[in-house]
Amino acid sequence: MGIKALIEKRNALIDEQNAILDKVESEVRGLTSDEEARFNEIDAEIESIDKSIKKLEERAKNSDKEENKIIEEEEGRGIVMDKEKELRGVEQYLRKQPGEELRAMNYSANGHLVPEYLHNELIEKMDEVAPLFSMIPLLTPVSGTLRIARETNLGTAGFVGEGTALSPNDFVTDTVELKQHRAGSAIVLSQKLINDAGIDIVSYSNDLLFRRLGYALDRAVITGEGEDTIEGLVNAPSECLVEPTAAGTLSIDDLMKVASSMKAVYQSGAVWIMNRTNFQALSMMKDRNGHFYIVREKEVDERIAYKLFGLEIYINDAAENIYLVNFAHAYKGMVKKEVGIKLIDSDNTNALAGTATLVLDAYVDAKIVQPEAIRVLTLNA
Repeated sequence: MGIKALIEKRNALIDEQNAILDKVESEVRGLTSDEEARFNEIDAEIESIDKSIKKLEERAKNSDKEENKIIEEEEGRGIVMDKEKELRGVEQYLRKQPGEELRAMNYSANGHLVPEYLHNELIEKMDEVAPLFSMIPLLTPVSGTLRIARETNLGTAGFVGEGTALSPNDFVTDTVELKQHRAGSAIVLSQKLINDAGIDIVSYSNDLLFRRLGYALDRAVITGEGEDTIEGLVNAPSECLVEPTAAGTLSIDDLMKVASSMKAVYQSGAVWIMNRTNFQALSMMKDRNGHFYIVREKEVDERIAYKLFGLEIYINDAAENIYLVNFAHAYKGMVKKEVGIKLIDSDNTNALAGTATLVLDAYVDAKIVQPEAIRVLTLNA
């Protein structure tokens, strides 16, 4: 018997019990021995039905979990198979071998091959190849630009008398527009390397291209250099600047001033960014008890991390100043879904040299949306 039939039977038994009680109440008397026996029998039947319903519900729940697990496994296998097909398609593209996988691949309007896995792999590798850019909350539009609201004045609140209306005053916002800036990476490969069947040319190329693109993205996050590029930390407004006690001199007191000038809500999750020269100078500084200010720690994933005042340090030689940034609040960014790859080997330069140029194209942007989550110690001011 199914759950529905059991519930219907249970309701019928409850109706029978209610009928017995109604009869006794209308006749203003107690239960007869027969009525009491039947009432107890119904109680026992209802208890038995409840146990049966519970067992069936648990069985159905476990069955749903198993079914969902099977579906997830099948979907996972489908994703893996799709990626494997795309990888074979990219390999056929690079080696100029015809194949079913290559014919099924998508191309952008400018002729770039657009494998789906490239975008996902780029996002996954961000932590490794572009640790600063990876901390920015990233959106993934398919096309066009994105406008994001930014608070420029939170407004005020206060106590008012009973019956007095609250006024939603001074709340001001503007918008930040995320555009599609082309970020590219290119490598030159010999035809011998491409045609060598013993080399995984796709993995080799992806690794080099991703790492180069990652270094460029992290450098742009700091410097904002290049044509039509993202907004760098050097573009942070003047309210973010902290002047050193002595120009051109690095002191631990100035770094304490930087940390204390950032609101507590932004300090949690903030990171230091500095070049190696400044890092080496700070690594030698000690407090009065002889303890180093910079602490070396081993993270959960066995990665070595250096921290100052409990906040992690990232070393990037593009940083002329020292930055304290909470990227989760300070920035918003995007990486367009259409990450493409193109092989160029028919031009004169590559043809004469027997080489091929492989180009990776991605369209990204990042903008500062909360200056209060950025502090800049202007050492070279």
